[in-house]
Amino acid sequence: MRKRCTVSAELVRIFKGYMAQKGVTLNEHDNTSGVDRPPAGEGDGRIPLETFLAIWESASEQVGRETMGIPFGKDLASHYPFGNVLWAVMLNASTLGEALSKLCKYHDIMADFYRPSLSVTDGLACLSFEGLDTYAPIPREMVEAILSAYVLILYRLTQGSPKPVEIRFQLDQPSSLGDYREVFGTALRFSYPRSEIVFRKEHLNTEILLSDRNLFNILEDYAQTILDNLDRQEAWPAKVAQVVARSIVLGKTPDVRSVARDLGVSVRSLQSRLKKEGKSYRTLLGEVRKELAQDYLERTDMEICELALLLGYSDQSAFTNAFKRWTGRTPRSLRAMSKNSS
Repeated sequence: MRKRCTVSAELVRIFKGYMAQKGVTLNEHDNTSGVDRPPAGEGDGRIPLETFLAIWESASEQVGRETMGIPFGKDLASHYPFGNVLWAVMLNASTLGEALSKLCKYHDIMADFYRPSLSVTDGLACLSFEGLDTYAPIPREMVEAILSAYVLILYRLTQGSPKPVEIRFQLDQPSSLGDYREVFGTALRFSYPRSEIVFRKEHLNTEILLSDRNLFNILEDYAQTILDNLDRQEAWPAKVAQVVARSIVLGKTPDVRSVARDLGVSVRSLQSRLKKEGKSYRTLLGEVRKELAQDYLERTDMEICELALLLGYSDQSAFTNAFKRWTGRTPRSLRAMSKNSS
């Protein structure tokens, strides 16, 4: 299930300001000039991801891609924590762990196409970033900008200590590492399944010296209000379907507990919200499997037995029976029909 991903108008304004410093004139794809700040409490304006990617590509053609990645990440980090509720919440969290948790919870305020998640395993805390829109690949330079911005923000948040033990990139190693070493200042690893900023588990307890608990509570209430207003723009079945599809594509098994956790609600609350809209988790899981199955059969040469396992079926026979219930055809016949029509 494809989701129409967006970025905040604020992020677009920061990017446009950076490009203006470089003397860049954006092309006709840029239709964001009339975006104004909404009234307080109503959240930021939103720009479709496709529009932002078109703006990014236009700028890249004018200044060169080497100006777009880490240099823009530095500029983005320089705005911290001014005028941004997400960063202000992080600044006033009690510990690094709480700040990272709030980053994950409220990141959609800035952009929802490249989301962070925090996991702890084997003594390491990993802040992972994964793109949600698998049909719109994120440019390498944009990944570099995001990671460098957050590393620099976290350095400032903790006043430079502790530093990450390593940075993992879902990118091939570049020919030159000069800018990488200057900004990240730690071990660099490339060609990983996902991009991650890695700390030692005990670093999560690092206190943030400038935190103000009363201000934190006020800011978090405001952040939650913005997030709630964004959530109202998308029905719960669509949100659940997006999380399920992402999990399947990444080779995970999406059960209702993990989906509820990703969406920041309890299982009971999730089921109740779906019921109000006439859906159940089981029904949505079937719908996502059907759409992904058709997409993979028509667009790829993946073996049907492999596709069955990817979708969570015990074997090819179980998948074939389910597919016939959905479409009245077997997977093999749909693929053959698709090839004949192309």
